[in-house]
Amino acid sequence: MDVLGLKRPALIGHSIAGEELSSIGSRYPDRVAGLIYLDAGYGYALYSPDPGDTRLDAQELQRALNTFLSGAAAADQKTAVEQLMAVLLQLRRDLETDKRQIDLMSPRFPLQSGSEPPFAAAASATIKGEQKYTNIDVPILAIFASPHDPAHLPPMAAAKKAEFIALDQTKTAAQARAFEKLKHARVVIHPNADHYVFFSNERGVEKEVTDFLNTLKPDGK
Repeated sequence: MDVLGLKRPALIGHSIAGEELSSIGSRYPDRVAGLIYLDAGYGYALYSPDPGDTRLDAQELQRALNTFLSGAAAADQKTAVEQLMAVLLQLRRDLETDKRQIDLMSPRFPLQSGSEPPFAAAASATIKGEQKYTNIDVPILAIFASPHDPAHLPPMAAAKKAEFIALDQTKTAAQARAFEKLKHARVVIHPNADHYVFFSNERGVEKEVTDFLNTLKPDGK
């Protein structure tokens, strides 16, 4: 933005780019006119205990364990134990959901050696940099696909597919509710849209983005 001389642009991102949008929006709210999340508003973009985020909650558990094992005074140990129990319960819920989704997706066909997509390392590094973003005080348009189009799911029994879709929809709905609680957020949900919602629902997304951009005030006034 500095190099290009951009003054309070609206930023738009898809999928894991939601983490980058939230990073900029939470640290430099005065530098952007608005943020647009294209099926990008998941735990890495905005943390909510419901549905939680396995990686972030695991990191929280690690911190709670370090506090518990630090040999704090007796008065502080009670607080440390309570925090540890709360994080354990949250992480258990996360893992139970993850495990069920993995079970429903099995068996999966492993990638052949050397077939990992070229962006995998960058995606992994981005995910490892996750933080708990809980408040983003800028105008937001958050577009979700919920439930996601099941066309890309591997072959599975009808009952398993229905359960997987229901789990996915529950998780996405919780994330949408988290965004709805933000002061300046507008949430739009496209049922049965692809994760690449700007392709599967191109006209609707284009209109929503255009309408949102027309509400912004680039000069901040």
